[in-house]
Amino acid sequence: MRGFIITGTSSGIGHELCKLLLENPNYRVIGIGRTQNIKHTNYHHFALDLNNISEIGNIVFPEWTNAEQISLIQNAGWIGPIQKIGNQELGAISSAYIINLVAPAVLSNQFIKMYKSSKAQKVILSISSGAAHTAIGVGVHTVLQKQD
Repeated sequence: MRGFIITGTSSGIGHELCKLLLENPNYRVIGIGRTQNIKHTNYHHFALDLNNISEIGNIVFPEWTNAEQISLIQNAGWIGPIQKIGNQELGAISSAYIINLVAPAVLSNQFIKMYKSSKAQKVILSISSGAAHTAIGVGVHTVLQKQD
């Protein structure tokens, strides 16, 4: 059995990745997102907003004692309003940092804490976007992305 914990499963890449993984009867998937759009016997959903750190801290990952691999796939992200720096609201800047930087750090910490003694192979994959390349109006998001 392989277990997957995926953020951003309400739509887009995260949603489609869940559906693809659930085609394998030996895979178990935990989805994290604001809305549940997937119904499957091997799927469990945590309905929450990654902008709310206290909610993230309440997630309890499954034990999955018989797993050969457990993966955390951090797909959720938020670009925020498309505005030049200097024109952005404090709340939007704060949300961008929480969703794109703080939430993945908190989830990674919880994942490692939960599975550190597990014999399963552990994988943390963080998906970024093309917005890491300089673009007018996405300054806050660009700062949060890996630069090569």
